[in-house]
Amino acid sequence: MKNNIVKPNGNPRATYFDGDYYKLKIIIESSQYKKLVEAFLKKFADFGSPIPDSKFKDEKSFWEWNDKIFSPAIKRMVRRKTNKITIPSAEKGIIKILKNFEINSTDKNYLFFWAIWNNIFFNKDPERDSFSIRFKNIRYYGQSKKAKEETGLYIKIYPWTRKEDINDKWQKYIIPLQMKLPGYRGKNKACNNFYRDMEIYKKYKEFLEIQKENHKLKQWNGYKKRLDEIEITKQINSQYNCNLNTDGIRSVYHDIRRLRKSCGF
Repeated sequence: MKNNIVKPNGNPRATYFDGDYYKLKIIIESSQYKKLVEAFLKKFADFGSPIPDSKFKDEKSFWEWNDKIFSPAIKRMVRRKTNKITIPSAEKGIIKILKNFEINSTDKNYLFFWAIWNNIFFNKDPERDSFSIRFKNIRYYGQSKKAKEETGLYIKIYPWTRKEDINDKWQKYIIPLQMKLPGYRGKNKACNNFYRDMEIYKKYKEFLEIQKENHKLKQWNGYKKRLDEIEITKQINSQYNCNLNTDGIRSVYHDIRRLRKSCGF
């Protein structure tokens, strides 16, 4: 049986120096809190799995410790000795500590609960979500008056959120989720030779249509096709003052073809 702790969500967290922060600091520095934490830690020590004096360096080491304590083998051992051993619950223990200070653990999105949790296990300062991120389907009505749904990534900004909070976390937290959105585009880069490439696409498409027609009429000749392709390449290079070979012309054609397809043409 694993400890009944729900992991914090994946939103970025930081310390904000407001009234809640200093309220928690006053609680943490009080002698009453220290006695309650001492009793909390003793339960794990009595169970045979003490929390390290130096606390845990990261969440990975904490969850490894947690999984080791509450592995199925230990669970079976506890079941056989239910009158002698009680599995300590970190969640219940923290809720009990909060109740001593007349704080409901469900208040303010578990702000106080996770602040105590971080302090006991990681020796961290009180933290809270800088902002929250989630996917959401939004229903809207277009000109057809039929309901449509669109999936988007939405950022919830709190009263304490700052512009730099979002800027600093953009790459780590937002981009990986944005990449999962339909139609994600990583770079906003213009096609520098758009008009030239569109003309190349038209000319090469005409060339391919002629070749297709010749093939139908059984007038297709591979050698002549190659000569015609070289000739159209020369014309394009002369008209647009560029230096593309036949492979380059084909590449431009396929790029514009993919672009048109992505635009619904």
